[in-house]
Amino acid sequence: MSNKLVKNKKSNNYAYSSYKPSNAGKAAAPKKPASRNGFSLSGFIKRAPYTFLMIAAVFIFWGYSAVQAKEEHDEKKMTEKTEQAREHAVEENSKLGAIESFLGAPDEQGDKTASENTVEGKDNENSNAGSDSDGGNEGKGNADNGQKIDAAADNNSSLGEQIGEAGHLGEVLGEVTRYPYSFGDVQNNYVVYEPIETDSYYYSDPGKIALDTVANYVTVDDSYYDDACFIGDSRMVGIYDYSGWDKADFYCDNGYCIFNYKGGKSVICQNNNKKYKLDEAMAAKKYGKIYIMLGTNDCGYGTTADFKSNFSDMIEEIKEKQPGAVIFLISNLRISEKAEKADETGVYKNVNINDKNVAISELADGETVFYIDCNPPFVDERGYLIEEYTFDGFHLYAKQYAEMAELLKKHGIKN
Repeated sequence: MSNKLVKNKKSNNYAYSSYKPSNAGKAAAPKKPASRNGFSLSGFIKRAPYTFLMIAAVFIFWGYSAVQAKEEHDEKKMTEKTEQAREHAVEENSKLGAIESFLGAPDEQGDKTASENTVEGKDNENSNAGSDSDGGNEGKGNADNGQKIDAAADNNSSLGEQIGEAGHLGEVLGEVTRYPYSFGDVQNNYVVYEPIETDSYYYSDPGKIALDTVANYVTVDDSYYDDACFIGDSRMVGIYDYSGWDKADFYCDNGYCIFNYKGGKSVICQNNNKKYKLDEAMAAKKYGKIYIMLGTNDCGYGTTADFKSNFSDMIEEIKEKQPGAVIFLISNLRISEKAEKADETGVYKNVNINDKNVAISELADGETVFYIDCNPPFVDERGYLIEEYTFDGFHLYAKQYAEMAELLKKHGIKN
């Protein structure tokens, strides 16, 4: 074979006629194209995070929409129930108003409460007990009143039933406290009602609502609090923030409670942001007035009897270290209906708070220790904290804390 250059017709390349490529006669293996529609494990792994994120986003959006729809539905139903309850309360109040007008409403004299008028009536009765003529007139008046009560009972079912229904906790409790306790059975400075049964270890329904301790209160100005000390929880922090009583000392903190005090836990002084134990704070400075607002955070710590005993220990310790101070026990603020329904622990209930407030009021002696009910301006006709006054069902807005400070200024005691 002659060795000469020949042209390859397919490749247009030249080679010697004796040259034979190693792959001559073999077809080149075709390249496997990349799969576009087939499954690729590496591709799936790379795309997995994005896929899961997209799925999670869909579920989150769906869940949020479902929650929003449920909340709107629940709010609508609650609004309807509230409106029905208000209509019921208005109807019952109108009945009571008719009974009261039939019997003759008591005279209003200054700022006297129903309990003060009752005491005054007893004093007058005792002073006239020795007079035969007065006694006869009194007997005749009682007979007339008895006839009126019988007539009222015939026309309006029963006065006792009406008062019992109106005064029941959770129905128109707020109406009782607001005006101020103009109906209901007032006994020993309490509005008494038929208690409900509870199965809680922590509390029971006391069957009564504590009124302010009867005293000769005076309205005071801001300077009254220059020598005051305030002890409390987050609601007391609200008073610190919006009262303007800069010269007073505030030992209060979120979550602070009687249980913490008994356990020796320190509390923050809002004035300097330092922590003190209560005995240290009471020994450091002399005060003329001491205000205490504690109990809401104790709702899930032991029984009300335990709470009362520990609270009494606090008062005695304060008296020992501050013998000349007047002590004011401020009631715990009730909570809103939404907050009560949302509570899953079963302890943050207005009946529990009321149980604690009654226990606190029983520690007042009307001489150096006084109980002040701060609830009337802030609760609705059923005793719930008004929704528009709170951002979480437990705490007030700034305006309402300022109003609470004004309420306290109407309960000054001159030493």
